[in-house]
Amino acid sequence: MKMILRLMTVWLMLLLMGTSQSLRAKEVQETPAFVLCEGKYAGHLQGVCRGEGGDFFWSFTRALVKTNPQGKVLRKIPVADHHGDVCLVNGKV
Repeated sequence: MKMILRLMTVWLMLLLMGTSQSLRAKEVQETPAFVLCEGKYAGHLQGVCRGEGGDFFWSFTRALVKTNPQGKVLRKIPVADHHGDVCLVNGKV
């Protein structure tokens, strides 16, 4: 339940602030009310950000996961333990 509330908060913040100038208003309106990252990961969620194309990047304790807006995993990689939050700068994680 806490995870869903966190994701809904992130979604609302992204919607209110605008995720990117390249996203059209129609695309933002079609953003799902909440997104669940498919799968189970050791540890906890350390952060999440959204790419310009609408995909999400999830930073878990030991994995970095990229999903589509519906939460389907597109790619995941192992990372160092507690590597921190994730952000996107100039199209790079």
